[in-house]
Amino acid sequence: MKKIYLLLSLLVSIQAISQTIAITANPGNSGNIVLGTLANHASEYIYTNAEIGATNFTTVAASINRIEFNVSTLGTPTLFNNVNIYMQNTANTSFTTGIYSTIGMQLVFLDSVTVTANGWFGINLTTPFVRTTGSNLHVLMERSDNTAHPGFVFTSANGNETSNTLTSSRRYNGATAPVSGTTSLDASAFRAAITLKRTTANDVSVEQVYALGTNGRGLQNLVRAYIKNNGTAARTNIPVTLTVSSANTNTQTVTIPTLAAGEATYVSFNSHFNTNLGSNIITVSVPSDDFVDNNTRTMTQQVSNNELNYGVGITPSAGVNAGIGNEFAVKFAVPYGNSISTVNVYFTAAGNTYDLIIYNNVGSLPGTALGSIMSQTSTVGLNTLTFTTPVNVSDSFYVSIKQTGAALGLSYQLESPSRQGAYYIKSGVNPWFDLSANPANVFRPMIGIVTTAALPVKLVSFSGKLSGNDALLNWSTVNELNLDGYIIERSGNGINFNRIGQVSSIGNTSNNYSFVDKQLVNPTNFYRLKLLDKDGRYEYSPIIRIAKEKSQFNVTIVNPSKDKITLQVSSSRSERMTISLFNLSGQVIANKTTDITSGSNSITIGENLFAGIYI
Repeated sequence: MKKIYLLLSLLVSIQAISQTIAITANPGNSGNIVLGTLANHASEYIYTNAEIGATNFTTVAASINRIEFNVSTLGTPTLFNNVNIYMQNTANTSFTTGIYSTIGMQLVFLDSVTVTANGWFGINLTTPFVRTTGSNLHVLMERSDNTAHPGFVFTSANGNETSNTLTSSRRYNGATAPVSGTTSLDASAFRAAITLKRTTANDVSVEQVYALGTNGRGLQNLVRAYIKNNGTAARTNIPVTLTVSSANTNTQTVTIPTLAAGEATYVSFNSHFNTNLGSNIITVSVPSDDFVDNNTRTMTQQVSNNELNYGVGITPSAGVNAGIGNEFAVKFAVPYGNSISTVNVYFTAAGNTYDLIIYNNVGSLPGTALGSIMSQTSTVGLNTLTFTTPVNVSDSFYVSIKQTGAALGLSYQLESPSRQGAYYIKSGVNPWFDLSANPANVFRPMIGIVTTAALPVKLVSFSGKLSGNDALLNWSTVNELNLDGYIIERSGNGINFNRIGQVSSIGNTSNNYSFVDKQLVNPTNFYRLKLLDKDGRYEYSPIIRIAKEKSQFNVTIVNPSKDKITLQVSSSRSERMTISLFNLSGQVIANKTTDITSGSNSITIGENLFAGIYI
């Protein structure tokens, strides 16, 4: 018993000393923060107790030993010399313009800093810093290398959790080196986004979970996760587990073969289907390590009959502007043959004008406009826009909000890093830009769609081929909910179709079907499927074409023949053949329909024939 108690006590002690706190709310960007762009620089920031967590980093064993900043645009040179970093516990939440001072502050770093790539970069503190419980954190950055670093732009977390305009920052960029007690700094709301860390050897975290905040019943539920190794040691064979519970259930595990220290990667889980309405609890987890608080991340997903929305719940983090004439677009995917009746979009401000446009998908970017609702004015919260005539869409498409006035205030929620291939912006004549390509963009736009009633089935494939004298049709589906079956239709011209058969629905989440047409009347045949729902609704599949091959055959009369005629038929393929025997007067003496095989065939025709010439 004593050995077990000591082991548990040791584990608790280790788990408490590794922490990661990212402060990224109210995002923006600026070149005049963190390390600056001119010859010399000084800037300071306040991060609140509420943002950090009252008890985080408050002991020597759990002190801050690493900080990270986010560069959105890389400049040159990438080496910053003579960098000092100070920290201090404070009760203040804002700055005014004035002379800065290092008196009473703790020097936690004195060295050079190298920034070689866009994204988060880290600085290991030479002296760890211990927070005072309940206090805010004051961070001061100084650089005096007398070297300009043009082109650098850093991500900001403007204001704090109470306001995005609060002057929680002040900064100086100039030709002369900053001097404590002498140099004056200008107050600003552009506070540097920051990650505070207590690093240990083993600390793998679930940084982000990606899924729709509202997904449709019967549609694919795609879940991804962003996993990062915050520790100082490389890790191998890391199991990442997805658990979906409550209204629907699903469990999967994907193993990451290797993850170097400081490296991050995306994990994609196999798609599954929501069959029940209600709320899903989506949880992604990694095994317990030195810091258990970041080993699990959970989100709630609503399952609707016909609504999809990126927003999780209805509470935004803030609002964002696109610029006059610019557009934000989000990508959706629904089964073919669907229509969009309504778009739901959230705003944080009222009185701003905008247009709503739906685009088709061309080369994984918004293409041609399919429908629009123009000249709208925003209200705070949910704005519901309904099309007079639903807009027909095909699988992937984009919903765009175009800013037509001085401001927009499109609601967003924080998502860092933002998901790839989902959110786009278009500025003027410039091409569409994927927001995830810039680490500074931590937006999840709160935009959703409502579809007209549609069949809860997705046709994965539909194909056909000749099989001897027959046409063999094959198709596969996923997610057959409330489906009655498939009516097979054939046409000789691709326009006028007739029913030739029906196959009942199996009803599972993944099925394969086949149908054989033994009556190929036309040289070329067209086929389609009519997907029939139990309530009488239906949709058609794409049309496929099957052309009969022309046979190559030779006929030889075997002589002498008595009473009947024997033919030797050599054919290039199996086929049903009809043979007619005529006399010289044009009278039909005999008919015979028979199946021949590929190769040589012996066929007899006629009975009690008189000697003579026959055709």
